[in-house]
Amino acid sequence: MDPRVSAAVIGVAGAIIGAFLNAWLLHWQPFSRRPKHDVRGQWKSSWGPLPKGPVNHSGLLTVEEQRDSYIKGTISVPDTPNRKWHCEGRCDGTFFQIVYFPAPDSKDGDFVDYGSFFLRRRANGVYSGFSTGFGELEDADAEGIVTDYHELRRT
Repeated sequence: MDPRVSAAVIGVAGAIIGAFLNAWLLHWQPFSRRPKHDVRGQWKSSWGPLPKGPVNHSGLLTVEEQRDSYIKGTISVPDTPNRKWHCEGRCDGTFFQIVYFPAPDSKDGDFVDYGSFFLRRRANGVYSGFSTGFGELEDADAEGIVTDYHELRRT
């Protein structure tokens, strides 16, 4: 075989093997980029009236996935066991920003409750700030937009 053809075949094979190894190493967990501030796991989500509570409602926010600052998870509230929310957003270690919406696999598939959190981490590790959403109002048999003081504490 001509040496130039052999060199070309070896070069192409090396490039293909290199591409496969690169793709494999990027998706293999020990070599993937770890988040600077890991927020995966369960968080107690508490909220109450502005400006700083008292926090008289609570739920559980579970961050199931985190890649760099992107986060994704679920929210459940003991007072409404048939409802489940999905959430996604970002957390860079200082700011925690998510949007939440009804989960497709929620037992109560007809409820309407959408919103967002914008929280900042305090020195004690608790995220606090505001949540705004559209859903059922507490005071009456009505619905609308409400803004609350909100806290997240790791469980």
